[in-house]
Amino acid sequence: LQDQLRIGAGEVLLATGYNHHETFGNRWTWNAEAGYPLGAGLRVSAAAGTAFHAPDGTDRFGWGGNPDLEPEFAREYALGLAWQGAAQSARIDAYENRIDDLVEYVLIDPTNFIYQTQNVGRARLRGLELGYRFDLGAWHAAASATWTDPRNLSTATTLPRRARRTGTLEVRYQGSAIELLAALRASGPRSDVDDFGLPARTAGYALLALGARWRVT
Repeated sequence: LQDQLRIGAGEVLLATGYNHHETFGNRWTWNAEAGYPLGAGLRVSAAAGTAFHAPDGTDRFGWGGNPDLEPEFAREYALGLAWQGAAQSARIDAYENRIDDLVEYVLIDPTNFIYQTQNVGRARLRGLELGYRFDLGAWHAAASATWTDPRNLSTATTLPRRARRTGTLEVRYQGSAIELLAALRASGPRSDVDDFGLPARTAGYALLALGARWRVT
């Protein structure tokens, strides 16, 4: 159930949802968002809400599955500031997600190299996102960068397999018959554990995608 309201120059969105899961029972979720223009193309926004995610069949019964898993429940908060110009736009968003019973794949027996999905009691994802977009005729460019602090609050450690820094850059040419695209995604290193349960580090990486489309008629 969702409703969007306009109050003066501001906008408010209110929503709630009801989930019935045959294994984990009934769950309510909700979210509220508000935005207000500040003039000169600036707009401030705030949002809060909850989320519910049940572990799937692979998490419970697949390789390393755990039939005793509990569902994840998250509380999310965000603040944002956006600017819209004639041919370009920019935004900055700060967010914090607190998750109870986060499902993670962990090493439980280093001797026999046995992994299993388990619930993390309390986790927090706190971060900052920057975005920029530029449009000039048939040319379009967009860039974004994200800084994240993924924390296991139960053990005061960094959550594994999550990059602290990611970035994207995309350039697109949109002609009348031809479209060209180049997209670059970069991800920083991740913390992890090796097969002996010792701290390890996964190197960062970058992906480059090139695409083209031709409208024949």
